[in-house]
Amino acid sequence: MAPQKTPTLSIIIPTWNTSDITLKCIQTILGYLPKSFVQIIVVDNGSTDDTAAKIGKNNDIIYIQNSSNLGFSKANNIGVKKALGKYLLFLNSDMELTDDSLIQMVQYLDNNPQIGAIGPAFLNPNLTPQGSVLNLQSPTNAFNEYWLGHTNSFIKHIPQSTVPLAVDNISGGAVLISHSLFKK
Repeated sequence: MAPQKTPTLSIIIPTWNTSDITLKCIQTILGYLPKSFVQIIVVDNGSTDDTAAKIGKNNDIIYIQNSSNLGFSKANNIGVKKALGKYLLFLNSDMELTDDSLIQMVQYLDNNPQIGAIGPAFLNPNLTPQGSVLNLQSPTNAFNEYWLGHTNSFIKHIPQSTVPLAVDNISGGAVLISHSLFKK
């Protein structure tokens, strides 16, 4: 038996009681990315729905089942422990790929190692652009949003470019970073 090739990209998907949308997310990844390129890691935060039955036995993924909901960050950190890829993609379970642009994103990071992290453009279900970047946040924004109740202090906006550009903050819905930088 030939040794298994190390994947270029490890995709970590935390989930909690979202079996159907997580399954759709996985299906779009497998539909657009070569299996040899990607490793899919689903971290189930103690779901009480049918997540284990629908996703847990899928041979195309690594399925980790936590006994309780440990939260988004901890689930990602648990997933990283199983990640073999040169790059990590932290992906919300409700995301769906519409093409193979993750390959180009990885190539872009490969060619631009000075970049810390990148995120893709987000689309709504009707394929119109969705906000995926945020302006530089400040203590004033946090105070306004969380203590004074002024909503929309952390508004996402749509980048007005079709080429990669520097932004203050990318949405946590999909974040691509090199494995080595994450470890640092």
